[in-house]
Amino acid sequence: MKRKGKDDGKKDRGKSRFLPGGLVCLLGLACAAAVFHSGGDKAESGTQKLSEHEASGVPELFDEVSRDNVMALLNAYDKDGAYLVGYGTNEGDDWLAYYIQGEWLVNGLDTVVHEECHTFTNIGGRKERIYEGSEKSIEVPYTEVFESKEMVDSVPEQCRGRRFATYVSEPKDGHLSNVEGAYGLLNEFNAYSWGMSNVTAMYPYFDRFTDDLDTWGSFISNGASNRLAYAEMKYYLLHYLRYAEENHPDVYRQIMENREFCLAYKDIDSRYAASIAEFEDDLPEIEGKLKQAGHEADRASNNGEYFNIDSNGFGLMTSEYNTFLEEMAKEPYASIHRKLTGETDEN
Repeated sequence: MKRKGKDDGKKDRGKSRFLPGGLVCLLGLACAAAVFHSGGDKAESGTQKLSEHEASGVPELFDEVSRDNVMALLNAYDKDGAYLVGYGTNEGDDWLAYYIQGEWLVNGLDTVVHEECHTFTNIGGRKERIYEGSEKSIEVPYTEVFESKEMVDSVPEQCRGRRFATYVSEPKDGHLSNVEGAYGLLNEFNAYSWGMSNVTAMYPYFDRFTDDLDTWGSFISNGASNRLAYAEMKYYLLHYLRYAEENHPDVYRQIMENREFCLAYKDIDSRYAASIAEFEDDLPEIEGKLKQAGHEADRASNNGEYFNIDSNGFGLMTSEYNTFLEEMAKEPYASIHRKLTGETDEN
């Protein structure tokens, strides 16, 4: 069986974000889903299903990757993604560069939304602007921090995930996830949340290709990658605060007393978790649609590690995801989370 999926720890599709004095951009780790175009009959089948889209001006699956086509898809299915990418367009960003050559139009959308979220977030002046949706945002002022890579040795081996090197242990010079500590990690947490939101928003578009395993493989791989990012980035942020409480109590106190930081964290966590729940609800529906179309499908192969479609397995990375969730259910992570979300009055 062929195993396919995103390799988030090895490919870098984004720009690097630096502090003032350099370009301000962020690393995006959403990578191309390892899916293969079956060609021939399936391509024709998908195209026929998009006749309504063609009439309404929405691009087809294999249409050219262009600014107009990307914005047409976002405007039709993901208003928040369209807002963020539109903002980046107005700022002069060349976001088409995030597509890998030969990539499908729809397959790079979550990366584009993720990266342009960074453009929206990074406003300088010792603060950041967290997008909350529906064209609303919250400005979060920075307080004192230490570099994230200081906590490297304290992170247990089982929690050194696919994004650990990029955001914590080996960040590029000037990368905000390192130099702005908890605020840089919050920035990344939010960008990944909007990537996940884009995946689920595009579900009706993917649904036009019910009988195409490559199309669903792309959806599954993109969703699984962004789902894992939720657990991983949230853990790094909570671990930063745990380390701060033990080693830099003044830094910890200032962050935990930063009302805007706490509100932003609560909003991101809630939105992100809702998008993941939606993605997980989509998986049994996809399995049923594929079986109805004559495919062999198993959404929980190998103890939930793969979603199998015919002879292809698309990685769900469930064990990695659960490892982070189980760790965050422990103390002191659970209590730090409760403090951030206002579930307890303790400081």
